[in-house]
Amino acid sequence: MESAADGKRFRTGELLARTGISRQVLNNYMTMELVVPVETTETGRHLYDEHAVESIKLVDRLKKDGWTLQQIRETFGGRFRRPR
Repeated sequence: MESAADGKRFRTGELLARTGISRQVLNNYMTMELVVPVETTETGRHLYDEHAVESIKLVDRLKKDGWTLQQIRETFGGRFRRPR
């Protein structure tokens, strides 16, 4: 599960543990495309990288500053898609 370009990939459980968010919050973020998996395995498991961790941290900071998820998406939406 390593990527030569940017290191380790995380399964959902590890991403949740690293960021402190719940599965429901992650699902909401994914629905709004605020968090995008770097890969989906043949069995349907999502894999994430450090970019997803940083995206979640940004969303959490902005929410603490009073932003809504819709405002975050409208303002920073493109930032959450992993650069290729």
